[in-house]
Amino acid sequence: MLVGTSLPDWLRVLGREFRLDPQRLPQEAAGPEGALWTGVRQHFHDDEWFHRHPSFHSLTQEITTEIRRTHPDPIGSPKPRHIRASFLAHVMLELLLDSWLSHQIPDALDRYYDCLTQVDGETLLQWVAPLLDRHPTRLPDVFAGVQRHPFLRSYGDDSEVVDRLSAVCSRVRLPALPQTMVPVVTWARTRVAAGAPDLLSDLD
Repeated sequence: MLVGTSLPDWLRVLGREFRLDPQRLPQEAAGPEGALWTGVRQHFHDDEWFHRHPSFHSLTQEITTEIRRTHPDPIGSPKPRHIRASFLAHVMLELLLDSWLSHQIPDALDRYYDCLTQVDGETLLQWVAPLLDRHPTRLPDVFAGVQRHPFLRSYGDDSEVVDRLSAVCSRVRLPALPQTMVPVVTWARTRVAAGAPDLLSDLD
């Protein structure tokens, strides 16, 4: 199941066209494949729940305001400034929530990465490819990269969070972030720690 909770994010690395449609997910699969699709459904459920929660919106707005205050032109894009800042704030909040959760549940990352060893990339490709309009040829490579580089463990380091944000920016063709963004992450981490209990209190 844990593998499935991350699958939509791995597909997003391949491109926007590699998005799973929740309505097309297999209903009758059992065993490891069934657990995968259960995890994917949980991902969609949690994603929708988070993005509609008032605390998620308020935290995103706080971080957006701080980015605008400290970095009036944070990533040098010609797009409207508020879009850039809110985009960064949204992703930063999600990374810092992952970090907060990993500290609240100390063995969570060990269990997560152990689960990744229980399925191989080619099997994952066989299960996923029929549900997409384009063949996700590079999915096994992305999966292998996640196994080799457990980046979730780095989210406790503010500089590493900036590096991960820069990687996300690169995928959407935006410049890397300056290291002057590190103090913003440090500040945002304290706000996320304060708001996370409320944000997660009603999650199923």
